Amino acid sequence: MPSRCPGRPPTLQRRTRGNRDHHTRGDAVQRRWLFWLLIALFAYAVLSNLSELERVGTILAHGAWPWLLAAVLAEATFYAGNAFLYYRVLALVGVRGRYLGYVPLGVCALFMNATLPTGGTGGVALYADDAARRGESPALATAGALLVHVLNLLSFTPFLTWAIVYLSQQSARSSYHTVTAALYYAFALVQTGLLALALRRPAGMQALLGWIQTSANGVARLLRRHPFLAEGWAERSAAEFAAAAAPLRQRPWQVIALLPMAAGLHALHMVTLGAVFRAFHGPVPVALPVASYVIAFLFLTISITPQGVGFVEEAMAATIYALGLPMAEAAIIPFAYRGLALWLPLGVGFLMLRRLRAFGAARRPRRAAWLVRTTSLLVVAVATLGVLRAILPATPSGTLLTGASGTLPASPLASVLSALVAYGLLVNVRGLLQRRRPAWQAAMAFLGAALACSLALWYDYTAASLIAGTATLLWFQKAAYYAGRESPRFGQAGRALLSGALLTVTLGILGFALLARQYAEPPSLSTALQQTLASLGMTSAAPLTPLTERALQFPIVVRDVALAAGLYALALLVRAVAARRPASAAERRQADGIVRAEGRGPLAHLALFPDKAYSFGPGESLVAYVRQGRVALALGDPVGPEQTAGPTVAAFVARCQARRLLPAFHLVSGDHLETYRRSGLEAMLVGYESSIDLGALEDRPAEDPALQASEQRLALRGHTLWAYPPPLSGEVMDEMEIVSEEWLAARRQAEMRFSVGWFDEAYVRTCPVIVVRDASGQITAFANIVLAPGGSDATLDVLRQRADALPGTLEFLLMAAFRWSAARGARCFSLGLTHPLSSAADSAKAPATRAAARLARHLQALHGFRGLRHLFLRFAPASSPLYLVYPGDEALPEVVDAIIAADLGTRPWAAIVRRLFGGRRHRPPGGRP
Repeated sequence: MPSRCPGRPPTLQRRTRGNRDHHTRGDAVQRRWLFWLLIALFAYAVLSNLSELERVGTILAHGAWPWLLAAVLAEATFYAGNAFLYYRVLALVGVRGRYLGYVPLGVCALFMNATLPTGGTGGVALYADDAARRGESPALATAGALLVHVLNLLSFTPFLTWAIVYLSQQSARSSYHTVTAALYYAFALVQTGLLALALRRPAGMQALLGWIQTSANGVARLLRRHPFLAEGWAERSAAEFAAAAAPLRQRPWQVIALLPMAAGLHALHMVTLGAVFRAFHGPVPVALPVASYVIAFLFLTISITPQGVGFVEEAMAATIYALGLPMAEAAIIPFAYRGLALWLPLGVGFLMLRRLRAFGAARRPRRAAWLVRTTSLLVVAVATLGVLRAILPATPSGTLLTGASGTLPASPLASVLSALVAYGLLVNVRGLLQRRRPAWQAAMAFLGAALACSLALWYDYTAASLIAGTATLLWFQKAAYYAGRESPRFGQAGRALLSGALLTVTLGILGFALLARQYAEPPSLSTALQQTLASLGMTSAAPLTPLTERALQFPIVVRDVALAAGLYALALLVRAVAARRPASAAERRQADGIVRAEGRGPLAHLALFPDKAYSFGPGESLVAYVRQGRVALALGDPVGPEQTAGPTVAAFVARCQARRLLPAFHLVSGDHLETYRRSGLEAMLVGYESSIDLGALEDRPAEDPALQASEQRLALRGHTLWAYPPPLSGEVMDEMEIVSEEWLAARRQAEMRFSVGWFDEAYVRTCPVIVVRDASGQITAFANIVLAPGGSDATLDVLRQRADALPGTLEFLLMAAFRWSAARGARCFSLGLTHPLSSAADSAKAPATRAAARLARHLQALHGFRGLRHLFLRFAPASSPLYLVYPGDEALPEVVDAIIAADLGTRPWAAIVRRLFGGRRHRPPGGRP
């Protein structure tokens, strides 16, 4: 159960949150089920309307693309304006938020409204949930969203009245127009009445909410569940609705001033529909798209199906035909409009669900990596262009941008090459978003291949300009891609296989559809899917009769792309199978028992990280090490009883000699130096470990004024400290992971490993964690605490903060960690290697001097303790020496390279190459600041 950390400021005294973790886990499970339910509903909506979607795609493919592009831009402007309307209204009722945060909410609200016939109110729950997760009032957000809905209804009423009159004058009004309009007026009156009830009769609103609470809890009793609505919900919600209504009473003209903005949003839809008319018919009177949109919105709001699917299209087609357009165009235009105004945003909303806090999205970093995402989108655009180039007989960029129709080579090799380059770009997009350097290198190589093909094979200078611009942008962002290669996993092969299958199927369906006129029997989408599977030998469908050489060779292109994608997935699978596992599951279980029973010192717990292998000695003892080239590099002293240290070291050295490996021990204490020397090893001083006496934490009379001022300043700004016991909930882990990613991004480095702890989810989840939350409830810094067996000693590994955290946040956090550890009986808090030697050259004899100096620079960069001077001035921590134990001066350069490679998570040859070619010094973020 999380608790406030003990602290000196009055606002930081220990206080529990009740069963917050229990509710958090339950809420996460419910959200996960809701998310999968929405996926099922989306799949059902697509499958049940597959014929309509196929018709929409066919219709849009035959429209004038400049006007269709104008319609898409009008729809995008609508969602930007809709987000601004919500932003203004919610700010008016007292709900704070960011404008850009409401853009995905608006699109996802459309997705929610499309699942149930709620008259446009289903998406209101998203705004309430988003406000609650940002620490704002959900009732105020509900009232604000309801006000937006009412504004949309009221601003539409004049358009509806005009349209009814216009249709009557044109003898196009029918009885269903009249009946539906009457229902709309009644619906708008009810929606407006709810808001008016909160404005004029708060007691009536409380009575209504009380009836809702009684009914909902009655259903819960029938289902033998806990009450859906807690006691006092009606009173609290009514009070918050009244509070939301107060600004409306005080500033009514500000609400009225929003009506033109809401009317303007309706006008944007009319612009969209007008562009669709121009795309499929030509110029028409302004009254025609306006009246058509009014009918569309009318049947969208008053409908028995979600978003009026089926009813809106029929009503629009009948109205357009009654107003004088031919039946063929009257039937086409509604489907084209609904494709742009409903199905396209619906798909975007589905893709954006994971970006909402309601469905597991953690709070994003405040310094958003928008440039990295934009570049990744450009890479996707280049890949899409490559897919189209593999299909079309003319250069797609020239056709779309310049109107040119240059012919592409008919050779299937050129098409296969284009598709494979596109596939190579697509499989690296995920790595680009994760800022992985190998993905950046691969993307640059594939962009270079795409550029060469555009210039040498297709003479497509328009596409070459796009590719060159993307490559240039990616090159200048080289420093932003700092993470190393992802560890070999079977999931990589699975993702590659799935992405290859998706690309092949998409390529096949899109190709057969775009080349339909080049076959004697133009295929439908379902036929295109059958032909794609037949090209791969998965079905026995009769092949189509090709009319051109490109149509004849296209099945070969599909088969070759599938083969290449399958080989890539197989290579990843082999790599995952062949990846060397440092230790077996049985060895890890044995090591876990030894470390938990005998692990002492600040490095013992690092023996359980997945990069370690084990050499077990007599009794319950072990040496944890990593293999780097010819070096077997152990971390710290042997773990186990003191009397077994000598035999354990001797057994490890003998094992290394038998395998022709160089044994080395990194960051060992001075307690067993004689033991190492008896095994033929030498020792070199590398720095000092600092530790704080927690027993004197509160007894020390001299306080550091700067430290006290820092604590008080953060407390006054609403910052609070929370302790989370293991196991950590998924929500807390998500928030901490975002902070960790921002910490690494600010330093442009990958996770350090081996001698420091890193953000390994399986490890961090099992540790107590102290977090700092700002006034909005967002985590700005965190640290995990490691207690030695018996609880006498404590240390920490992963200490991270946001890039824009307030000065003094780390001191604020560490003081809480000290107090938390002292409250649990710890007597000593280790800060690890905080004083690495500025130069270790004096500790080694030539020719190992340069290797020792290189090690000193590495340790200074990795463990240099900066920015926490107040803690040292106050506590004057005790120091004890730490050593590197190695076979001799001749082996020292190789051992140092192994240490650097192990810490950086790379191979030893990478450290050697950096040393030989004078690579720039790394600046590790480290587990410690």
